Amino acid sequence: MEQTLAYSLHETPSIVNNPTQKWLGAIDSGAYKPAAPTEDHAFVKIEDMWSDPMDESEDEEEATEAGVPLVVEPPAPRTRPPTRHSVLHQLYRAIYQSHDKLCFFAHQPAGQTSETWYLVQVNLDKTDPVAAKELGHYWVHWMIRHHIDSRTKQTRMCRFWPEVHERTADPLQPYGRIVPVRPGRQDSVLKNHDRILYEDDVDLASGLLHGPINYDGDGCCISEPHWAAMFAKATLRGIDTNNANSVEPL
Repeated sequence: MEQTLAYSLHETPSIVNNPTQKWLGAIDSGAYKPAAPTEDHAFVKIEDMWSDPMDESEDEEEATEAGVPLVVEPPAPRTRPPTRHSVLHQLYRAIYQSHDKLCFFAHQPAGQTSETWYLVQVNLDKTDPVAAKELGHYWVHWMIRHHIDSRTKQTRMCRFWPEVHERTADPLQPYGRIVPVRPGRQDSVLKNHDRILYEDDVDLASGLLHGPINYDGDGCCISEPHWAAMFAKATLRGIDTNNANSVEPL
C-alpha cells in the first residue's frame, strides 16, 4: 500500500491504472489542456455573442414600459390624378370667370404640315356649354396684331385686336381686307353685313397652350409672363415661336 501511494511528484498515474478516474470520466484530472481552435467548445465564447442579431422588439417593450410613447408615422395620402371630366369642367369655370377670355391656341390650318400658335378669344355666347364641359369645344375668334404696331414692333410687343375682314362675294373665301376694330366693339361692327369676323368652333382643350388670360394693364397687350408660358408649352409641342420675336407687318 505504501508502495502504491509513493508516486514521484513528477509522475502522473496512468488512466489504465486508475479505474476511479476512468469511471468518473475525469481524464487527466487536474491538468489543463486547451481545445483545438477547429473543435467545438463546451461554452459560447464572449466574442461570438455579439454577432447575434439584436431583437428590436425588446427595445420597444423597454421604451413602452419606461413611459416613452412610440411615434408612428401616418401613411402618406394618395392623390388621384385629375380626370379629363374634371379638367374640362375646371377649364370652363376658368374661362367663365376670366374677363377677357384670351387663350394661346395651337392650330394646324388646312394645307399646312405643322401646328402654329394663335391668340384667340372665347365667345361663350356662341359656345355650347355641354360641348365645352364634355368635349372641350369652344367657339372662338382670332386676334391679330394691330395694323400700325405690326410695322415697327415685335409681335409680342404689339396690341392685339379682333380679326375682322370685309366680306367678299366668294362663299369659299369670304375674308377680304382687314378692318381695324378695337376689342369689344366687334359686335356693333358686325351688324354691317359686309363685315365678317374670323371665327370658328375649335377643340380648345386639346390645342390650349396657355390661358385663359387677360389683357395687360393698357388693355390690348399681352404681358411677358404669359408669352413665356406660351413659349414653354409650344416648345414641348414642337411649335416654332420665332415669329413672336420678329417684326411682321400685316
